[in-house]
Amino acid sequence: YEIVFGQMTERFSEQYEYLYEENRRKIEMLHEAGFELPTELRAAAEFTMSRRFVEELQRHERRNDRAAYGEALIIANEVKRLGYRLDQPRVVRRFEQMVWRAVRRAVENRRAEDFRAALSLITLLSTLGLNVKFERAQEELYFALHESGAAGQKDAGDLALALGLSPVLVQPTVATNIGAAETPASIAT
Repeated sequence: YEIVFGQMTERFSEQYEYLYEENRRKIEMLHEAGFELPTELRAAAEFTMSRRFVEELQRHERRNDRAAYGEALIIANEVKRLGYRLDQPRVVRRFEQMVWRAVRRAVENRRAEDFRAALSLITLLSTLGLNVKFERAQEELYFALHESGAAGQKDAGDLALALGLSPVLVQPTVATNIGAAETPASIAT
């Protein structure tokens, strides 16, 4: 099943990319002149840009060079400039997995550069306005914050906030005080 569709998808992808590259300059000129792209051209452009963006992110992930998303950022800026959308379900799922793996790596290694790399990936994705769901990554970080005391680590806190977790989670003293019995005297101090 995957082999048959994988090969067919790869051939279609190559054709989309070829068609887009052959007509890229014309498409950009028409866009800059204010013309709305026909659905077919827009689909080819968005598909090609999505594929390139994902490939670039995965290349950095494989090389363990997660903090240097230079080419991906160039693609992201081009996507924004041309008004394309990369919000395709398959692409979004792939991004969600990449964010989860980056957060898991940061939690496992507890190195500042891994936390920053995960944060860079989230920042890059958010510039595109993608509707990426971070539930798996949030759970991974949430349990790490509570089970291992990583809440005091600044990079873990920054990552937690970027993932949409409550600021209370990254401030263990505040969280502890919230659970304490409050008396009028303790509220005043």
